[in-house]
Amino acid sequence: MEGKKGNRAFLEALQAEGVCYLFGNPGSSEVPWLDLLPEYPSLRHITVLHEDIGVAMADGYALASGNPGVVSLHTVPGTAHGLCNLFNAHYSGTPLVALVGQQLSRLLNRDSFLGADIVQMARPWVKWAAQVSSADEIAYGVHRAFKEATDPPTGPVLLSIPRDFYDETVKDEIPHAARRSLGRKVRPDSDEVQRAAELFLRAESPALLCGPLAERSGSVPLLLELVDLLAIRVYDDTFMPSCFPTTHRFHLGLYNKEVAERIDLLLVVGQPLLIERKVRDMGFVPPGLSVVQIDSDPRVIAKNHPVEAGLFGHPRLCVEELLAKVRELAGKELGSRFQQRARLIEKERTAREGEKARDMEEQWDRVPISSHRLVAELRRALEPDAIVVDETTTTQGYLRRFFEFPEPGLNYYEVSGGLGWGLPAALGVKLARPKQQVVAFVGDGSFLYYPQALWTACRYDLPVLTVICNNHAYLNDKMFLHLRGGPAAQRKRYEDVEINNPDVDFVRCAESMGAYGERVERPEELAGALRRALGQERPSVVDVEIDPWQWGAAEK
Repeated sequence: MEGKKGNRAFLEALQAEGVCYLFGNPGSSEVPWLDLLPEYPSLRHITVLHEDIGVAMADGYALASGNPGVVSLHTVPGTAHGLCNLFNAHYSGTPLVALVGQQLSRLLNRDSFLGADIVQMARPWVKWAAQVSSADEIAYGVHRAFKEATDPPTGPVLLSIPRDFYDETVKDEIPHAARRSLGRKVRPDSDEVQRAAELFLRAESPALLCGPLAERSGSVPLLLELVDLLAIRVYDDTFMPSCFPTTHRFHLGLYNKEVAERIDLLLVVGQPLLIERKVRDMGFVPPGLSVVQIDSDPRVIAKNHPVEAGLFGHPRLCVEELLAKVRELAGKELGSRFQQRARLIEKERTAREGEKARDMEEQWDRVPISSHRLVAELRRALEPDAIVVDETTTTQGYLRRFFEFPEPGLNYYEVSGGLGWGLPAALGVKLARPKQQVVAFVGDGSFLYYPQALWTACRYDLPVLTVICNNHAYLNDKMFLHLRGGPAAQRKRYEDVEINNPDVDFVRCAESMGAYGERVERPEELAGALRRALGQERPSVVDVEIDPWQWGAAEK
């Protein structure tokens, strides 16, 4: 260790953790380790033009690869820039490591240039945050950060490293755990499993919400068994990605209050119950609805709503034990007992598919282009295993209704509500899954947060297709103004939430950074435009002029 500087200890620690990509917008605090980076070819720095882009790319990479995402932030302003998507990673429980280059340690108590308490800035939205106190502590800090990010419940963490420590010699390195072993396959309490199984065997109309942690933990194949065995209706949470195959015969679309009133038991696996955006959302779990919740984070279980049985542990093992207990209690009659319910659910799905087809036919040739047609043409243009990263807010419901995801891991969605995540997250997903088509499905407002993410896509040859649902507005806000019926609605004045005068030329924006761009105004042009964009084998943008007032989940 004699003669080793802090910058080398930093890079060796990242290498030992198996890091492939380090996303960041570099500043002077990063220069000491950037200088050595060519000596570590397994570590690839991905330059971004805004720190929040780097955080979202690290988030998307982590979600799609299963490995921690790593982002470099530059001092206080860089941390502030990245907080929006750190907030999103917090809501998603993403294992993400933010490494911050801090101001010189001797200046931190002098109100210095770019210096402040970074740890306190980030603390509300990270699982763990710390600042190293010397070059001796750098390797320990890095390894501790990865441990905290990946131990369940996973989440984002932050480590602040004053710049001068990178250039100091490591004299007495603090012991650290570069090799770690933690048994994460925790089984649930047997009494809770018994109670949950009994609830399912008594239920007349059970339903399932399958969340991201169910997907990440490998629980979906066992949930498929449970759903088929007991004839359980399956729904998606509006504010979570689709994690259960939407092509399944018992999948019935989006969960809502009408669904909640019709069911008597709700199984929630690997997601909160529920993320409430409005006071009326509390009605999603009405009195009398029994809930079974499975999660590896005990803080999530019964946080806001009563739970009859809470199974805390590794989600896949929880589902495995629940499935075994149901089979044990039901005995030989299990095979035929739920056939009538299965036929009823299949009939509901058939009726829903018929309604979707009628709505699609009605909307097919509309001008401006209907969101129905856009989603249908996109599904036709893409391969079955294409990945869609969704940040559309007001078009999202149409995607969820008309776009089929035949397997887990094909849909990612920002759950916190902050814009500017979708396109950069899609680039991170593409780095993790290079052989699959990846689409950033975004609104015009979302895209305009960080259009410069296209520069990174072009620089690193990431052929992601960006589809812009262009309604020239922050339509969510526009609709709320309209529905209030106040002065704005009475005067039909919505300019404060509209994106026009001037309109943005998204095609020229894409071309200026090296991407392909095409604008579509008529429905019959959609198929050809998508085909041409996908055939480019480079980053591409299709700007689609959609109905400026089409809003909502489109689920009847």
